[in-house]
Amino acid sequence: MQVDYGRELYVPWRIAEGEVLYRDLAWFNGPLSPYLGALWFALFGTGFWTLAWANLAILALCGLALFALLKAAFDRAAALAGVLTLLAIFGFGHLVGIGNYNWICPYSHEMTHGVFLSIAALLAVGQYGRGRGIAWLAGAGFLLGLVFLTKAEVFAAAAAGTGVGLALSLAAHSAPRATWLRGLALFAGAALVPPIAAWILLATAMPAGDALIGVLGSWPGVLFSEASELDFYRRGMGLDDPGRRLGILLAWSGRIALVLAALAGLDLALRCGGRWRAAVAAAAALGGASLAFAEVEWLRTATPLPLLMLAAGLAAALGWRRAVSAAERGACALRISLSVLAFALLFKIVLDARVHHYGFALAMPAGALLAAALASWIPAGLRRLGGSGEVFRWGAAGLGLAAALGFGRVSNDFYHERQVPLAVEGRQRVVHGKSIPIGEGADRFWTDARGLILKPALLAIEQIFEPEDTLLVLPEGVMLNYLSRRRTPTRFVNFMPPELILFGEDAMIAELEADPPEGVILLHKSTREYGFEFFGRDYGRDLFAWIGERYRPLGNPIGEPPLQPGTSYGLQILVRRP
Repeated sequence: MQVDYGRELYVPWRIAEGEVLYRDLAWFNGPLSPYLGALWFALFGTGFWTLAWANLAILALCGLALFALLKAAFDRAAALAGVLTLLAIFGFGHLVGIGNYNWICPYSHEMTHGVFLSIAALLAVGQYGRGRGIAWLAGAGFLLGLVFLTKAEVFAAAAAGTGVGLALSLAAHSAPRATWLRGLALFAGAALVPPIAAWILLATAMPAGDALIGVLGSWPGVLFSEASELDFYRRGMGLDDPGRRLGILLAWSGRIALVLAALAGLDLALRCGGRWRAAVAAAAALGGASLAFAEVEWLRTATPLPLLMLAAGLAAALGWRRAVSAAERGACALRISLSVLAFALLFKIVLDARVHHYGFALAMPAGALLAAALASWIPAGLRRLGGSGEVFRWGAAGLGLAAALGFGRVSNDFYHERQVPLAVEGRQRVVHGKSIPIGEGADRFWTDARGLILKPALLAIEQIFEPEDTLLVLPEGVMLNYLSRRRTPTRFVNFMPPELILFGEDAMIAELEADPPEGVILLHKSTREYGFEFFGRDYGRDLFAWIGERYRPLGNPIGEPPLQPGTSYGLQILVRRP
């Protein structure tokens, strides 16, 4: 609850209370997701579960769009396999200790909203390619414009996928140059509508230049900031040790290729029919499913996804060249554009592709496309070579079931107190299950052992501070602001290394000077993954000194003293000095 998701609740709550993004709330992404969250709060009441139910609805809509896209690109079996992959592996997973890497409680709603809108945009392009009318082309552009209002990396991937899909759709119809130009103009014009509308609306509450910077979202940070050079992001891409990461990628690619080649060979070798074929298919399915009970390092199995998406794109391109009908070219165009989208989304984790952490959103289209290929694309190719296709399909279905059970077991480990493997280091640690209730009413949810510290902290906040008092939680922990309904005194909600680089420590201190909080909470948080372990010692020293000069500890820490080596977890409440 301390990491990320508090921000995802706090910012929409403050917008619903009348504050304005970028003017009153510092934000480093586009404006779509925070304002959508504020809309849910305005319509259904502010609460953790309001947002969770809204996210469940978005997951359902994403599943419908994905089903329609895969059905048009392949067939119904492929579409079903892709949607089951979305739901069984990506939608509800809890694959790392932090619980905000799934579609119900995402660490960043821009990720889930952006991926959903990207899939919807590809579907609209595909509908246009099938001759369903030029309105679908305008719809695709409009959806891409909405993606621009989320995150830079998602928009870049969506622009690549829809751009390729649009070009192939126009080429498939051998359209004259004038038609190409009209189509591109309509698509681009529709794509500009959401950003321009957002800029106009924001400009009613702030200078036009500030509104423009807000609409640009994370692009200035990506292009002009040093934040992207932090160890955290380099390690996430696998660039911390590229040689070793590439070796792991190739090793897992070889393992998966051998398994699939064995299934394909079995399918081609056994040209039997009737009950024998059904028996062999059932045996293949059971054999694949049995991997659920083997010692498989499931969190590594997604590593080959970038190579698999390149192979899928190449195969789809060859299919495009060989297609003899408009329907075949349309299906191949969708496969190519989906391969491009899936590969581009994986770029942020290219040498460490995974379904956990960022992969819950970035790897989802790739996972769905892989499932579709195993269920339909490859079996169809085997039938052309003389095989049945059914032996491979059912064997692949068994592998899919094993993966769902394997990832489910990893999630179960994090819901219950036990030793679990760390996702990256390959070591073991004890993780406390989600058994501590915290919050009240629509904000009630379950957390791990940290709840034993945060529950008395919330009670102390209620006793010490008035409802209108402001509260500053450092370096991260705005969930305490949200649950206690005490706003922060500045535009800034987090004070981690990325935020200090993006917004500037001096700007933060200046705002605190202008409006100092009634209370401060120092909450333990190691930021070693960014290359700076502790706030006040390794970064944020001027801000820490400003606090020390003006605030004093109130009593003993709750839990262990925060921001010190060897501390497990704890916090310290500070109040103004006399």
